[in-house]
Amino acid sequence: AERNKQLTDALLQRACAGETGGCQHALDVQKGDMYREWGWLQEALERYQDALRRLQGETYEKHARHEAAVLSRIGTVLVEQGHLQQACQVYRQLVEKEHGIHGVDHPATARANCRLAQALLGLNQGSDAEPLLKDALKIFEASEDTESHPDIGIALENMGRLLSSRKQHAEADAHYERAISNARRTKGEDHPDVAAGLANLALSKKHQGDMRSAVELSKQALAARKASHGQAHPLVANSLDELALLLTEQGNWAEAMPIRRRCIDIQEAVFGLKHPKLGLSLANMALLMKNLRKHAAAEGYYRRSLSIFMHVDDPESLRVASIKNNLAELLRMQSRFQEAQDLFEEAISIFQKHHGEDHHTVAMALTNLAILHRSQENYSEAEKLYRRSLQIREQSLGPVHPTVASLLNNLAVLLEKQGKLEESEPLHRRALQIREQCLGLHHPEVAGSVNNLAVILKKQKKLDEAAQLYQRALEIFETNHGSDHPFVAGCLNNLASVLKCQGNLSDALPYFKRSLKIREDALGMEHPDVEASLNNLAAIMQEQGLWNEVVLLLKRQLVVMESTIGTDSPKMHAVYCKLATVLVDLGEFKEARAMLKKVLKLTEHTQAVESDQALPVREALVSLLTSQGWLEDAEHTVRHWYNKDRSKYDETHVIVLKDMTLLAGLLHKTGKKEEAHRVLQKAMQRTKLSLGPAHPLVAEHLNSLGEWKLGEGKLQDAETMFLRALSINEAALGHEHPAVANTLKSLCSVLTLQAREDEALPLLQRCLTIQERTLGEDHPDIADFRKHVHNRLAHMRVQSSDHDSHSHLDAPV
Repeated sequence: AERNKQLTDALLQRACAGETGGCQHALDVQKGDMYREWGWLQEALERYQDALRRLQGETYEKHARHEAAVLSRIGTVLVEQGHLQQACQVYRQLVEKEHGIHGVDHPATARANCRLAQALLGLNQGSDAEPLLKDALKIFEASEDTESHPDIGIALENMGRLLSSRKQHAEADAHYERAISNARRTKGEDHPDVAAGLANLALSKKHQGDMRSAVELSKQALAARKASHGQAHPLVANSLDELALLLTEQGNWAEAMPIRRRCIDIQEAVFGLKHPKLGLSLANMALLMKNLRKHAAAEGYYRRSLSIFMHVDDPESLRVASIKNNLAELLRMQSRFQEAQDLFEEAISIFQKHHGEDHHTVAMALTNLAILHRSQENYSEAEKLYRRSLQIREQSLGPVHPTVASLLNNLAVLLEKQGKLEESEPLHRRALQIREQCLGLHHPEVAGSVNNLAVILKKQKKLDEAAQLYQRALEIFETNHGSDHPFVAGCLNNLASVLKCQGNLSDALPYFKRSLKIREDALGMEHPDVEASLNNLAAIMQEQGLWNEVVLLLKRQLVVMESTIGTDSPKMHAVYCKLATVLVDLGEFKEARAMLKKVLKLTEHTQAVESDQALPVREALVSLLTSQGWLEDAEHTVRHWYNKDRSKYDETHVIVLKDMTLLAGLLHKTGKKEEAHRVLQKAMQRTKLSLGPAHPLVAEHLNSLGEWKLGEGKLQDAETMFLRALSINEAALGHEHPAVANTLKSLCSVLTLQAREDEALPLLQRCLTIQERTLGEDHPDIADFRKHVHNRLAHMRVQSSDHDSHSHLDAPV
């Protein structure tokens, strides 16, 4: 690039000498124009500044006009570099210069006012920009043919931006349309100003939630720039960038991909491999890859982008901070939590250095750090960060702003994850109210809030209202994005899940099927959302007893998962276990055994688990192996896990302790009771030392000991164990946790064997209530358990009635 600049300087020196008459400042201006067109903004700025210094040392007839022209160019480059404060200073000099040359009411002065207003709008200083734009429009409109004045477009476009920032979208669109019409009339259909006007109107439509109109206008802007500049011009790359961003936001990722690639190809060819515009495009490509769940590719693009900005900017520049923030979010999604936290904290430090601690950019980064803590289930720290971010946003933007609504939504989701549904619901309702007030009733973000509120209501068993809200969200997404959009598929899936909970399986099934079809067509057959749809469809067909269809769907799900998350994933092992269970129920024992052997082989090659995500899968696999009588295989598998995990973690790590718990249970089943007791006692002792005596894992150990005592007929010892486990679980997990229900069920067994039915039945009813709340009243396991409880209650009433009858006969006359 440096050699190219030297060569360009030499060529320009020779080519322009004749045109400029050897005038050095004019040569500097021409070099600056060429550099700016190629995207070398800093070099362009330096040439323009050289020209201005030369002019300030000269006096001739057109000196002031030449100086004004150079000031205008300097201001434009500063705006393109994002240095808006400096641009305002230059444009104020320009206004003063034009005023001195032409007077207050001249179009040149109006143009200068427009440029100053444009920079002020970039600084969110609309109140300062408004009088300048009104004065400019007044000057232009005073001409004989207002709509044919070639410079009125800049005033109209900036006034449109001002009105759009105030949510006066109809008035803003009218100004943009006038600007486009003026450019077409005065400069021609293919003039760059037409494309710029179309791009502005597209952005306005996007802010109104009219994504389809925004995309269509962006495509028109792209066509106009291709017509005026050719296929490979930097401005064409700009239009490709704008269109790709819209398609990405719309969720049309497959359509956006080739457009983004073409944008990058042009920028690499024109600007080279270290240009900031290329850096931004690479970051946007990374976002696209992230949405497509291609995390490795996304990380590569983010790191290329970061390398460019570390090269062209200060290492603590705002652009560097933004890329670090985005890369950290990607790493969070891959569970690389420490790397992500380090990058988030570096980004926050840079943002605070530039803006102070109460800036909205700092609030954004704090929100992302909160999401990281939420992912690690560090809910208290996440809540602190969310509330701090919300405080900053409300102070800077006011309590009624779309960004405030987004933060309320995030905080509500966090409370929901903690089971605080009563606290979460009003925050979702407030977020919805703000979005409706700011964005209108039919904006896509309103649909997002409607959907999120429905999720909470579904969990609270308010199914009718949840179904109505899902239907409303579906209608908004279909209106804005069309009937075959991935967002529509998500709503169909959610609506189907409510219908399923209401027992309307026949109504839910077509929604699940349509959701799957949309995702397959829009996202491809190997997208994670397709895998989720296959899983949901398999679940509802399983409830309807369509076992052969379930097997086909689960096998398809495994194919998708193998290509997206790999065979080492605990989630994939869980689906293998589910498929094996279905095959056992169908009597396909040979295929089920083959499936189990495959899972065992996969787990043999799996390294020590990185988190407790694998633990439920391990428990399910051991349970399945045990039910099929494969006790030796199960014991061998658990010992393998135990040895692998011990090589990575110390003896008191929760995963190692879980391995010991599983191993103890298997040893007891195979008759190795003494060894089982030793292993379990050792696991419980280590758990108490490392996690404390009131940890739920201690309760799990006590439950196991209680079951063993129950099997040995030592009912009093078993009761003591179960009561201790119940006390721990209630204190640690709450009174309505599934683990509490399991302990209650075991305690009921002990009380029943002691003929204490009057004590057992209230506990059994409480167990049923918990399971209905956690699994749903329509879960197949609940129906059988409910019938069992009701039968026992009826039997107890009969016994009570018989006792009362006999008492009456024996009573004295």
